[in-house]
Amino acid sequence: MDDVNTSKLVYVLEGPIDSMFVWNSVAMAGSDGTIKFYNYTMVYDNEPRNKEIIAKMKKSIKMGRKIVVWPSSVEHKDINDMIMSDMSQADVKLLLDMNTHKGLMAEMALSVWSKV
Repeated sequence: MDDVNTSKLVYVLEGPIDSMFVWNSVAMAGSDGTIKFYNYTMVYDNEPRNKEIIAKMKKSIKMGRKIVVWPSSVEHKDINDMIMSDMSQADVKLLLDMNTHKGLMAEMALSVWSKV
């Protein structure tokens, strides 16, 4: 938390290891958490068949939060797996930014991505 710049976009990730690879991010150490930032994006793991994650993503959308909905081309479960497969941190950041959605766009992206 000491390194997070709350005046900029904060990425809220599920895992602490994932957060080591994304600048200005924090980890929930799970998929639940209370957010106390003004400008943030929720980044859940890439688990389109996980009913709990889908429900949490839907809840985040209903709360007006920005969320990342992974494109179907991403085969890795989380950011750590992406880095382990030689994806650069810059590519991960670009992937996050290009797949951040809010409101109706988030609902549509989630319905396409979800396999539940």
